Amino acid sequence: MLLYQGDREQNPSPFILIFFYMRVNGKKNNFLREENIVRQKATILLINDQLQLRELIRFMLMDKFRIASVSGVEEAFQYMADCPVNLVLLNVKVARLDGITVLREIKQRHPATEVILLAVYASIETIRKAFQLGAYGFLMKPFDINKFVSTVNEALEIK
Repeated sequence: MLLYQGDREQNPSPFILIFFYMRVNGKKNNFLREENIVRQKATILLINDQLQLRELIRFMLMDKFRIASVSGVEEAFQYMADCPVNLVLLNVKVARLDGITVLREIKQRHPATEVILLAVYASIETIRKAFQLGAYGFLMKPFDINKFVSTVNEALEIK
């Protein structure tokens, strides 16, 4: 066991880090891994041209996830080029663009990123096409808040 305690002069509340090592089958294994100590919040990118909806969704999810929101597709692709994104919440109609086209582009550029589409109205053909292109989910607005949060959690759990 390795025990590290920070310098009390520099840090009034000492930082303590403990690593346990176990011997399993003759090999040393790190029992307490760093990724289990510091859990990174998943990043969600919200692409929607309605400021009120972006702020509402950000408020609902900000305690559990890191939320970035943009109003346009170019901003979204720039953000995704600079920062890894785990989930995209995409409005079906964004600034005169078709969400299916945007979904196709996201999946081509970032195949591991999950996408949930949000729509006021959508045809069966649009929904079918979204799932064919790899969308994780499709939620109709106004959506049930519990169902929305549940779908977001499920999409991020499959990673």
